Amino acid sequence: RYYDYKIDSVNRETQAFGAAPSVIPVPFKEDGTETSPKFNVTYRFNDEFLVYGTYSEGFRPGGTNDIAFVAPGDPTPPEGFGSDELKNYEFGWKTEWLDNSLTFNGAVYYIDWTDLQTATFFPNSPFNVVQNAGEAEITGIEFDLSATPIDNLFLSLTGSIQNAEYSDDVPGASSDPDGLFARDGDDIPNVPDYQLGAIGEYTWPGLWANADASVRVDWSYQDDRIISPNNPNTNIDLDSFHLVGLRAGLDTEKWTAALFVKNLLDEDEAAYDGINTTQDPRAIITARPRTIGIQLEYRIGER
Repeated sequence: RYYDYKIDSVNRETQAFGAAPSVIPVPFKEDGTETSPKFNVTYRFNDEFLVYGTYSEGFRPGGTNDIAFVAPGDPTPPEGFGSDELKNYEFGWKTEWLDNSLTFNGAVYYIDWTDLQTATFFPNSPFNVVQNAGEAEITGIEFDLSATPIDNLFLSLTGSIQNAEYSDDVPGASSDPDGLFARDGDDIPNVPDYQLGAIGEYTWPGLWANADASVRVDWSYQDDRIISPNNPNTNIDLDSFHLVGLRAGLDTEKWTAALFVKNLLDEDEAAYDGINTTQDPRAIITARPRTIGIQLEYRIGER
C-alpha cells in the first residue's frame, strides 16, 4: 500500500486551565508519503499442515500535542510529533489433527520499531506529551489450541509470550532520572510478558423450541506490568490477574436469550492501566466488579 497524507491542524483551548493562558492556538502541519509493503510465502505439506512466512511494514501518522495547557515559564514540549514505523518478521504454522477434532496454530515474530511515538509528562502539564523518541524491539510467540474431544463439546486455549523492550534511551521530562523516560533495555509500559485464555463450552442442539442450549465458561490471565520504566516516583506496578466468566443461553436463527456473569470471582485488583502524576496521583483503571446480566436479541433478516 502507498500513502500520501497531509495533516493540517490547530489545537486551541477556549478556557483557562490552572495557570495556563485561556487561549493559545497551536498550529501543526505535517505531510509525507509512506509505503506499507507486505510479502507472504506459504507452503502446504498436506491438507492438515502448512507453514508460512510474512514480512510487513506499518506506520502511524503524527499529530498535535496539548501544549496550550503548559503554564508560562515552564519548558515547552514539541507542538507535534511525526510518524513512527515498524517492520514485522513472522513465521507461523496451521495444523489439524485427529480428523480435524484438534487444531494447533502458532507463530513466532520479531518487530523492529523506530521513531517511537512515546507519551511522557512535562512539568506542570496535566496531559501526556507525545514525541518521537527511541527505538524498541519485540520478540514473541503466540498460539491457539482448540479441540472437540466429544460431540458438542468445544475447548480452546490461547496464549502469548513476548519480550517488549526499548533498544535505545528515550528522553523524558526533567523530573525523570537523568531526564530519561526509559533506558535501553527497559520494558515497554503496559505490555505483559505472558497472556493466556481458555474457553469450555457444551451445546445441546435443539433442546427446547428448536433452540440450541449452551453453557460456557471462559478464563483469562494477564501477567504483571509497569506504567513508567525509569521513574519510580511515577511508576505503578500492575499485578497479574485472572478473570472468569460464565454464560448459559438459548440460540436460534432469529433470537438469543442468555444469562451471563462477568468477573465471577469479583477480582477487585484486576488493573488494566494506571497513571501517577502530580495532577492525578495514583489513579488505576480496574476491571468492572462482578456483573450479572441478561442478554436478549432478536435478529431481522438472515443470520
